[in-house]
Amino acid sequence: MAVGEIILTAFIKVLFEKLVSSDMMKLARYAGILSKLENLRSNLQLIQAVLVDAGQKHISDTSVELWLNELHHLAYEIDDVLDDLVIEATRRLMKNQESDASTSNNTKSKVLQFIPNKFHAVKYGRKMSPKIDEITTKLHDLVEKKKILGLKDNAERSSRPRKRIEETSLVDESKVIGREDDKEALLGMLLGSESSSTQTTNVNVGWELLQRPFTAGAPGSKVLVTTRKTTVASAMDSVQAYNLELLSDEDALSLFAQHASAMQNFDDVSRKLKFVAGEFFFMLDDKMNLDDRHKGVDKFHHLSFIREKYTSYQKFKALQRVRRLRTLLAMPVWIKWKCLFIMSDKVLSELLPQLRVLRVLSLANYNFAQVPESIGLLKHMRYLNLSKTPIKCLPKQVGDLHNLQSLLLSHCDNLSSLPSSIVKLINLRHLDISNTPVLNKMPLGLAKEAKLQHKKGICDLELEWSDVFDDSRNKETEYEVLEGLRPFKKLTSLRIWNYGGREFPSWFGDLSFDCLTQLALLGCKSCTCLPALGHLPSLKKLKVYNMDGLKSVGSEFLGLASNGVAFPSLEVLSFSCMEGWEKWSTRGGKSNMFPCLREIYMSYCEKLDEVTIESIPSLQVLHVEGCSETVLKSMVGVSSSIVRLTVRYIRGLTKLYVDVLGHLEKVDDLSISNCDELTHIWNSEVACKILLKLKNLEVKECKQLLSLGETKMPSITNLVIDSCESLKGYNCPSSINNLNIFNCHSLKSLSFTTMEGLPSTLKSLHIVGCYNVEVSWLVLSSLQRLYISKLVNMRLFPTGCLLHLATLKIEGCDNLESIPDDGYGFLPSCCLIELRIADCKNLKSFPHKHLQRFESLKKIVIYGCPNLDYSFPGGLWPPNLIILEIGKLKKPISKWGMQNFPTSLVKLTLYDGEDSGVVTFAKAEEEDTSSSSSSSSSYFLLPSSLISLSLNNFNELESLLKGLQHLMCLQHLEIMECPKLRDLPETLLPSLLRLTVYFECSQELRKKCSKSKNGKYWPIISQIPHLRLDSRFHN
Repeated sequence: MAVGEIILTAFIKVLFEKLVSSDMMKLARYAGILSKLENLRSNLQLIQAVLVDAGQKHISDTSVELWLNELHHLAYEIDDVLDDLVIEATRRLMKNQESDASTSNNTKSKVLQFIPNKFHAVKYGRKMSPKIDEITTKLHDLVEKKKILGLKDNAERSSRPRKRIEETSLVDESKVIGREDDKEALLGMLLGSESSSTQTTNVNVGWELLQRPFTAGAPGSKVLVTTRKTTVASAMDSVQAYNLELLSDEDALSLFAQHASAMQNFDDVSRKLKFVAGEFFFMLDDKMNLDDRHKGVDKFHHLSFIREKYTSYQKFKALQRVRRLRTLLAMPVWIKWKCLFIMSDKVLSELLPQLRVLRVLSLANYNFAQVPESIGLLKHMRYLNLSKTPIKCLPKQVGDLHNLQSLLLSHCDNLSSLPSSIVKLINLRHLDISNTPVLNKMPLGLAKEAKLQHKKGICDLELEWSDVFDDSRNKETEYEVLEGLRPFKKLTSLRIWNYGGREFPSWFGDLSFDCLTQLALLGCKSCTCLPALGHLPSLKKLKVYNMDGLKSVGSEFLGLASNGVAFPSLEVLSFSCMEGWEKWSTRGGKSNMFPCLREIYMSYCEKLDEVTIESIPSLQVLHVEGCSETVLKSMVGVSSSIVRLTVRYIRGLTKLYVDVLGHLEKVDDLSISNCDELTHIWNSEVACKILLKLKNLEVKECKQLLSLGETKMPSITNLVIDSCESLKGYNCPSSINNLNIFNCHSLKSLSFTTMEGLPSTLKSLHIVGCYNVEVSWLVLSSLQRLYISKLVNMRLFPTGCLLHLATLKIEGCDNLESIPDDGYGFLPSCCLIELRIADCKNLKSFPHKHLQRFESLKKIVIYGCPNLDYSFPGGLWPPNLIILEIGKLKKPISKWGMQNFPTSLVKLTLYDGEDSGVVTFAKAEEEDTSSSSSSSSSYFLLPSSLISLSLNNFNELESLLKGLQHLMCLQHLEIMECPKLRDLPETLLPSLLRLTVYFECSQELRKKCSKSKNGKYWPIISQIPHLRLDSRFHN
């Protein structure tokens, strides 16, 4: 069967189904168009009768091919007209049902209601009659043409056998998507305990050729037969049939994306899709715009496009002529999580409302926060995907999309409510609101009709009540509601928020939920006990949060598992903000529990003072926060395998004693913070013998800490000390590779232990907010990264050290006067990659005359140094510089002259001073003009290689009309605090992908950029994908 015949046959079958719809026929009778539809159906039957013959002849007969193509176009038109009739019939039916409900006992009202309904139906019939006449005439013309072409009625299909597609067992596993659970289930069946006592495995099929390979089967061999038919499975005498369910939507889309979105296969995919859909389909790649040059654009029915970081209105402008577009699909590309694409607002506000017959729309991952009300005009819509967008709500007009079957809103982090009108979506089959953390308002009608137990496609479920617990809450009612919301048994993830019942319903912990891997009970303040969850066989993560009514957790929590193991698969267990919890005991319960538990998190269980639980040898990660020292000791004692320990806000903790340290032999990551009574971390001699594997140590906000220990810990390589106000000195051991010290205001001495006179091996050093510290720099020749900030006492760097710095950042060191040539990544090695000097008010010099030698230097940031040598900048720059942020120096920008920036420079940020005198920038044709010009305008030529330009605090800048014209590569322009600026670089605006104008600017510029005032620039800048204007532009 030819592809065209397959598509058209299925298409016409759908048309016939619509033509016999009882609701539509009823509307047609009222509207006076019934006879017209019957005439249409008759002609359609004549066409249907010759499709088989046309499908066989079109390959060799061009005239038949053209006839089929014309029919295909017309079928779309017919479907649009019939769909309109069905939608109108549905709308009237819903309106009548609402009216019936309000006038159920009023006969007079029903009679009066009938009169306007009849009138509106006749009016609607007059509107649709010309459209039906037009498509019927076109269809009749095709009937006449089929006679001329000699197409035969009811021809038989060719009986030639088709060659079966060859298969292979060689599979690229990296391209296999989904079916993980099915694979595990099948492996379990194949590797089960059943065995065969014979040497061969017999397959009950009478085909000798098929049987031969199995005669050599070893004892216990098994045969896996795959088939689409249950009759085949029966004939095979299969011991146990395994039925595959449909792929999940996520896996299906991933599979499609794998084949469709790989750039190296883009042309091939496009060619194949065009083969199937012909001239009806068009695919835009990321280098194309859809414009009037594309022939036949008005005939497109399906359009897909590759997502780009910035998508302008210009890319789709020609769609204004595509009145029959059914599909607008953004093709997925591999991106970093939370990365959003940016599309011009005009695409949504001006273009979409014109696509009145659109059925499929996917704009997932785009950065628009508001769905226009005009979405309600797209009444033919079946599939709408707005996932991973920052929308906060949907307009009530969404309820007018009566044909909508799939609405996808997953990972909409800002979505807080769904409109009540959503209950009017009577054809909605799939609503995805997964991972919408602030969604707190659902229409009541959705919950009443949920029938979750029969929703096989739901694998991730989140149920949320109001977080206000007052007298309006009814515990019994909420219990009944949750009891009735029992989900499908194959659920994998369940989160319950703010449930107000005293206990959980009977289905919690039911063994039938054998696929449940994640369970979270959050804010259920009225619950006084936990359900028996220990026998859930697949549960891996359990979180209990803010359950204030719970006082005790005992052996009942473990449940009655058939295999005698409680929580056989649990890996992560979390209890937090349990204000009433006093006791946790597993004594008297099962001896075998938590065999896979790796992580326990206990936070703010302030009343908990009795913990008696059995040993958990598998435990590796322990987090104890806001609890007593007794809880810390008890929890550390359950395992000797802990590798990461986090201790925060522990009352009564003065140091880690031996009874705690003794269980920490395997710890390699230790974090202690906000323990205000801690004065010493440990007894150093004991700790040195036990903590032999400790590599990472973090100590934060321990206000009374005096010492990290007298004896050095040779295993530690990474150390963070933050906001320890009483610490006065620290001698860094030679084992440390990365040292970070923040906001230790009393710290005065920082020294470094070396081995036998050798320099320290320290690679990275960050010192921030330690105002009075004195540092022993001379032994730090191995240092590669140095960041210092707010070291008030630092005046001079010593010379001849820090020869291998790749990153040097100095900020807010007000008394620093000089950075020497020798060392600090400058001479002799010139190994700097990034240099940052900011807000050093008294800095007078740094080795800027040697910058041309720095081939590795890619980024320079120098600003806020008003006393820096006037000769800088002097036009000497690293040859491979990419990013430069500079300004607020002693030498004003108006005096910079020619700077000879390298062609590698693509991002430039300029900070102007208070009286720099920059009124405009030099034009490219002024390049040979003497820099000694007396004009108040700066002779500073911006480099033509720029892709991104940011202008900040230019108090005298008036115009950008001419000074930027030569920046032909510019894509991003940012203007901040330029109060006298009157205009923008008009010729560059159409090519910009991002424009930001914030804070102060002139009233004239605001007017030019204003939408409400029909500003001169608005028609151009409104098409820029990422446009950010200060709110004052909209006033």
